[in-house]
Amino acid sequence: MSDPVTQLKRAVLKRAGQAYLAGPAPSDAVLVADGVHVRGHRATLSYWNAPEDPPAHINAQTATVVRAAGERAAWADVAVKAPAMKFDADLVTDLAEESRDRGVRLWFDSHAPAFTDQTLDLAETASSVGCEVGVALPARWRRSAEDADRATSAGLAVRIVKGQWADPDARDEVRAMYLSLVERLLGRASFVGLATHDDWLLQQASGMLHGRSTPFEFQLLHGLSPRQALAIARAHEIPVRFYIPFGHPSLVYSMRTIWENRRHATWLAQDLVFGGRKGSLLRHGR
Repeated sequence: MSDPVTQLKRAVLKRAGQAYLAGPAPSDAVLVADGVHVRGHRATLSYWNAPEDPPAHINAQTATVVRAAGERAAWADVAVKAPAMKFDADLVTDLAEESRDRGVRLWFDSHAPAFTDQTLDLAETASSVGCEVGVALPARWRRSAEDADRATSAGLAVRIVKGQWADPDARDEVRAMYLSLVERLLGRASFVGLATHDDWLLQQASGMLHGRSTPFEFQLLHGLSPRQALAIARAHEIPVRFYIPFGHPSLVYSMRTIWENRRHATWLAQDLVFGGRKGSLLRHGR
């Protein structure tokens, strides 16, 4: 059983994380997605599980939004978390087949470096049944360059994130690593999602991709202010997709990262006070 301090930390993080969720149910995410679409944008729906959720329940929740996305296939995708599903190939194959039949793209979210090979294996399994698949690659990991090569060879779309989990072997500045990954994907990736609220980085990365043969879009997290990103997108006619989670807020923050880093603690405090719209760890991490 957790000690009182750990329980308090979890309660605080849960309160802050509520700012990013559409709500607890699939219907909440669908409602937000429809509102996003009315404003001319795209959506990715994702179930954020509780730690105790069994894979079958996570799969059922995800399948529910796959069916909803199928009715909105022109602009709605679905994201999955392979570690939460215990890397169950049978469950993922079933989900991929339903996504294929409904014309829905599946995105495999990134997690800790130790989970990456298994996640990429599952993404390729999903792709092998004819489902359109994308994978998230963290720019701050040195291994992401080779992972990008693997993804493009398999015909997978790539979402570039800064990365919530640090790579102990990487010491380079994350913005430079992000742009290096963009350059590596030019003319090679089937599709690129620029997933960051870093306005400078969106300007630089979109400038590299604009006018090239690689289609791309901005991918923004529901719950963070999109004002500057949307201004850039409008100025350059770049599509925007909002990542819309529902379920539980326990996946939003890394406890170790928050409590060992004063700057991250400041973002957490802003989320607690302002509901996640003034600043966030995820602005620098996802």
